[in-house]
Amino acid sequence: MADDQKNVIHVEILGQQYSIRSTLDSSYVSDVASYVQEMMRTVSDRSPAADSVRVAVLAALNIADEYCRCRDGLAADEDAVRQRTLEIEAVVDQAITPVATPTESD
Repeated sequence: MADDQKNVIHVEILGQQYSIRSTLDSSYVSDVASYVQEMMRTVSDRSPAADSVRVAVLAALNIADEYCRCRDGLAADEDAVRQRTLEIEAVVDQAITPVATPTESD
């Protein structure tokens, strides 16, 4: 099967069936759909009177918050790794710099 050929994956979210066309692995798409289902179920349980659009928007906000926190955390981790790498590089540079040895005439 060609990489650009789309598969149709059938998922259910809050009792609604969806046919997802994607080039991604079907198990990955199913996992993503399960995560969305879980988030929407959590919101729905907290706000039982909310309509499905409100539940979807609140779930999307929760997912976006998680994404932004992860993205920001990765950026902070990259900055820390970059700083530590510079520190290690300075130590290595200092260690490999030749030490001046006294000459015989000294």
